[in-house]
Amino acid sequence: MKKFFLIPLIVLFVVGLSFNGWAQSKSKIVPSGTLRVSMVNFGSETFDPLILNAVWLDIIHNTALTFTPQGEATGRVAESYSLSPDGKTWTFKIRKGVKFHNGDEVTSADFMFTFERFISPESKNPWANGLRRAFDRMEAPDAYTWVFHTKAPEPFLTASFANFHITPKNYIQKNGVDHFRKNPVGTGSWKFVKLISGTSLELEAVKDHWLLTPAFEKCIIDLVPEEATRIAKLKRGETDIAPVSLDRAAELKREGLGLQPMVLPSIPALAFPGTWLTKGPMSELKVRQALSFAINRQEIANTFFRGFAKPGGTWFLSESTWGWDPAWKPDPFDPNKAKELLKEAGYPGKFQDPVIKVYSNAPAVAPWLPDFMQILAGYWEAVGIKTKIEPVDWAQLNSMFFVRGSEGIVGTVVPYVTTGQPNNVYHCQNLYTSKGIHSTGNDPKLDALFNKLLVELDRDKAKALYREFQEYGRSIYIVIGTVQIFDQLGLSPKVGEFAADLHRSFQHSLAGIQHKK
Repeated sequence: MKKFFLIPLIVLFVVGLSFNGWAQSKSKIVPSGTLRVSMVNFGSETFDPLILNAVWLDIIHNTALTFTPQGEATGRVAESYSLSPDGKTWTFKIRKGVKFHNGDEVTSADFMFTFERFISPESKNPWANGLRRAFDRMEAPDAYTWVFHTKAPEPFLTASFANFHITPKNYIQKNGVDHFRKNPVGTGSWKFVKLISGTSLELEAVKDHWLLTPAFEKCIIDLVPEEATRIAKLKRGETDIAPVSLDRAAELKREGLGLQPMVLPSIPALAFPGTWLTKGPMSELKVRQALSFAINRQEIANTFFRGFAKPGGTWFLSESTWGWDPAWKPDPFDPNKAKELLKEAGYPGKFQDPVIKVYSNAPAVAPWLPDFMQILAGYWEAVGIKTKIEPVDWAQLNSMFFVRGSEGIVGTVVPYVTTGQPNNVYHCQNLYTSKGIHSTGNDPKLDALFNKLLVELDRDKAKALYREFQEYGRSIYIVIGTVQIFDQLGLSPKVGEFAADLHRSFQHSLAGIQHKK
């Protein structure tokens, strides 16, 4: 088996501490010592929220809102928010005393300035699209109130505000954007010291931070792409946290080295684009069902993923997602049912070309994916489904999968590794609806359910609509889940428990890492 690795840019730690637990414990912390972290790559070396895949955003900056462990929106830099009865006026009460690293207090002027930059033509952050589309006008009636008006009700904009990082107006206007990008200032628990491109990032703890003061005084993040080197550094005590492959995680566990799993699992979902546009096998519901029942998810979890996985999950959805219903179970492994479904569908004789094209790629976050797809193809061949695996560059596949109706995508199987999200409503729009970019949804009933869900202001009614939407989406098999993978970090003996943030990224969770007692 090939080794497979994790790049922990968007995955999150498993812990039992809540957002409120962070704030309650911050006054007890006096930072000391240095925390060293090894990462596989640095991605985009920028601190500007205009670029979503900026690796360091959640170290330097905080967002307006965040999510509770139950997936409900709650305050962050904005202490609270309210929505008018007609669903079109959002009022944010800004937390008093929150300061940028240069000493300036956050006010409504910073919210206004941040939003103008966020929706500007220069912004490449995809979370800006929803706010840009919904925006009508805004005002700041006082220094600690920001009012945001939308053209129509859209209560799930909370997800956009939870990805809306507040930036300093005065600092940027005085020094310029280029200076800000090289010398970032935010409201996060860590402040910038030095970046050596392609080598290391040095940070310093913000003492008496309004949210969470780090236990360590300094943090140095090194680029260490080779796993053997990362593990050697862990064993020698030269690094304290490092991503490890699941192959090596099992080995390190036997050796007694500390491991830390992630709270939101990685989920290899299988999307079926253009089922209504093809006359091939993927046009038949029962063929798509057979693809699911042919997969032995438990065997994959136990063997390929070394016991660090379990069956379940689907498109950006896991047990941590808002609206999750415990009754949702993955299809069981039932090869006899798969064969019967294929027979009822007339497969293979009914189809001029019964071979199903299955794309395979190795994205940075899941280099194990080609081996995984070979395993799935083996299960499918075993029940009589003819497949052809076609390797494709990750960027090339994205250029097809992210353009609705793109040539080459119709009637295929597209693997896409997602993570469970605190709230996945907007993620579902792109996959399940006819307005989505992924060429998978084109069902009027599914569209109608989503449109009702999107504007429902009553949270209990919205949750019921969400569950109905998900259940109907599952029933038409335009995407299927496989397993939930709990990627692992290796820990040095000096690292204790994590007080991790359940919504924000790995980097933000660095502030919650404790000394070993």
